[in-house]
Formats: sequence, C-alpha cells, structure tokens
Amino acid sequence: MHDRDKTKNITGFFCFKVCSADLLSQPLKFGGAGHIVALDESVAAKRKACSNGQARPVPQQWVFGGVDLETR
Repeated sequence: MHDRDKTKNITGFFCFKVCSADLLSQPLKFGGAGHIVALDESVAAKRKACSNGQARPVPQQWVFGGVDLETR
C-alpha cells in the first residue's frame, strides 16, 4: 500500500468519526411512533482529466439520505 493510499484511508476514517460524533452529540428524530426510517450514506468522487494525460483526484462529496418506509 502506498503512503497516499494510507492517507486516503486515514482521512476517510477521520471524516467518518467526525460526522458520527456530530450526529451522536446532536441527535435528530426521524419518523415517529410506528414509523421505520431507512438511512444511508454515499460518497461520490471521480478523477478529472488534466492536460498532461494524468487524472487528478477531486474532493469527495458525501451525501446522506433517508426515507420513511411507512409512507414512501
């Protein structure tokens, strides 16, 4: 594993921990009595082409979503 791969893994884990800590410290209520809410997260990133033929990474964009399974 290259150093940059290790850095990506550490950075991703750090972002996960920061988001988790924030959500746990400020809980949000989803749904309500008798409702089941499915939550998910996804990360999107792709490499952008450069003039020298190499691809450069772009910043990751995290997306969080949820749906009430009772009313969808």
